[in-house]
Amino acid sequence: MNTKKFKKIILSVIALCLCMAMNGCSMGDISIEDLMRPPQLTESRLQVQNTIDDLLGTSYELVAPSGGDNRNDINLADLDSDGQTEAICLYTADETKVVSILILQKADDNWKELGRYTSDATGVEKLSFCDMTGDGTKELIVGWNYLTGSDRTLQILEPRAHLRSLYKGKYTQYVLMEDGPRIVCIDLSNASASLLVYKDLRITSLSSVPIDERIVSLTQLTVSATTAGNPAVYMDAQLEDQNYHTEILVVNSDNYLENKLLTGEGLGADRPLGLRCTDIDGDGIPEVPRCTAMEDTEGASYFTHWCKFDGSSLKEPLTTFTSSADRFYVVYPDNWVGKVMVWQDAKVQRLYHFVNRSHETLYSLRVFTLTEFSQVHPGDGWISITQNEDTVIAYRYGSADDITFTTAQWAEALHTY
Repeated sequence: MNTKKFKKIILSVIALCLCMAMNGCSMGDISIEDLMRPPQLTESRLQVQNTIDDLLGTSYELVAPSGGDNRNDINLADLDSDGQTEAICLYTADETKVVSILILQKADDNWKELGRYTSDATGVEKLSFCDMTGDGTKELIVGWNYLTGSDRTLQILEPRAHLRSLYKGKYTQYVLMEDGPRIVCIDLSNASASLLVYKDLRITSLSSVPIDERIVSLTQLTVSATTAGNPAVYMDAQLEDQNYHTEILVVNSDNYLENKLLTGEGLGADRPLGLRCTDIDGDGIPEVPRCTAMEDTEGASYFTHWCKFDGSSLKEPLTTFTSSADRFYVVYPDNWVGKVMVWQDAKVQRLYHFVNRSHETLYSLRVFTLTEFSQVHPGDGWISITQNEDTVIAYRYGSADDITFTTAQWAEALHTY
């Protein structure tokens, strides 16, 4: 091998190592010979790939969903509950670039075609599997998207010899509620949410409710329940005025959808901060954040009232000071309410001052990296409250001492999320 060629190979390997390091990959026991060897398919994947080649030729291109839990171009799932996985393959095969589905089934040591379906879409946003009909076979739940920018389409396909469409309709986002099973489908273009169920031998929209017309994007959907035990989807969203908002879609005892937080609470769940519903007390049910500005802080700091939803209204708020940037909250003691405000330091990032009515600093709270904290502790008076593998949150005393708060009280009041 000549010197120039050898140098190119070495430089290529070094570049690859750097790329892996920048992307968080570990080299482990990989040798230079391993890096120079072309990637190898697993035996199962290789068998599936060979079967696809036999069925489709060489002019196809595999496609992967852009979101959801199943983001592979070939996804494995036991659709018919026989203990054997099927291979669900997404691909395009001609100049139209529409996406097709090919399902392969394992037969002895070989794969054979179970069924295929050609859509009218140019991409896949999401792919899920769920037995909607209750017959023991999981249906394919596919979120299609389009190059034209038109609305997404949700489609439910029955995996038989010829994939049969059981439902098709517009959507922005959907979530599975497997106790039923049911699908909550949200369509921002119509400002509505629908409950899809299997009834009278078909999948249908059993009920639909309005959602706020000001919503422009969804930031989080959480499947959970109300404190009364009804299944619910907690929907966090961003509004057209850049504020944030929560609505809760509840399935009532008659299997119909309700949205009482919109109709009953009105704008009560609007907030200026990018907070999302969070299970802050660990009981499996999210709290809904509602915010009010602190006095004398010019709107820069807010109380967050974390509320439970019982199906009708928001209850039992837990009042905190919350930093959405640094992902912590401090449960406000009763004797602080109306007496202690929080200012974020204008010069030092991740530094917060708890001040009294005279604008004197009672305590300062700061989020450090481990290196930063090792450099200041203990000389600058910082006392650690909590620590993880990345950061230390610490406090120190200020110039005022009219409200006492011990290290043990800080540890009890401070939570990260």
